[in-house]
Amino acid sequence: LMQKVQELTDVNEAANAKIASLEKVRHKLMGDLDDAQVDVERTAN
Repeated sequence: LMQKVQELTDVNEAANAKIASLEKVRHKLMGDLDDAQVDVERTAN
């Protein structure tokens, strides 16, 4: 049982690390999108 608990803990930690990585990517992409929207507005005016 303890081995299974440890295995699931490891899986959970790996999933949390992946979530953190994806949040960083999401934050960067949202910033890139904001920059692109500003460029479009600047070009349109």
